[in-house]
Amino acid sequence: MQYADEIVLWRAIKNNEDCKALQQDLDRLEEWCKETGLEINPGKSQHLRISNKTKKVEIPSGSYTINNKVILTENEAECLGVKISSKMDWTAQVNKVTAKCRQTLYVINGFFPKRYGAVTQLLFSSLVRSVADYASPCWFFSTKKLQRQLESIQKNFSQSIRPSRADKEDQSHDPDFSRYLQDLREVEWKPLWHRRYEKILETTYKI
Repeated sequence: MQYADEIVLWRAIKNNEDCKALQQDLDRLEEWCKETGLEINPGKSQHLRISNKTKKVEIPSGSYTINNKVILTENEAECLGVKISSKMDWTAQVNKVTAKCRQTLYVINGFFPKRYGAVTQLLFSSLVRSVADYASPCWFFSTKKLQRQLESIQKNFSQSIRPSRADKEDQSHDPDFSRYLQDLREVEWKPLWHRRYEKILETTYKI
């Protein structure tokens, strides 16, 4: 028996009939999995209702089910490594990305002193920036606060490989990121927000 992974069903819910139709979709998926030798784990399945409405359509049966087991309704769910909230608020996703990037940066800086600038730049590009870029067209339109939080990843790294400037200036007082942008120009890098914008254009072109 094999397990089905990363299966997503969606349906616009406007009334009770739509809720029943979604349950029928789940029933058909259950039958298809049985026919193909796959199994869905209800314990790892989640129901995410994306809506800003205060009054939502109630599920007639109270909840959706697979294999006669209840699928829990969550405020957040993860699909292919991207956290999605019920209100399409990308705070959880940005927090996840920044935490992972900072953890990796901590390891890189711990193993390689500042004098290994070229090596750490290569590691940053392959291990850190790739995480910040992953699926970024999906969650590009986040708040300015979250955008600055993401940008701080590369900003902190640029400071770590430029010890001379860090010793002379207090880099924490850079509210408009002007020093950071100057550092990027010197190493011929682009801000992370600019890279996300380019990826949106690339994705749109492919579609």
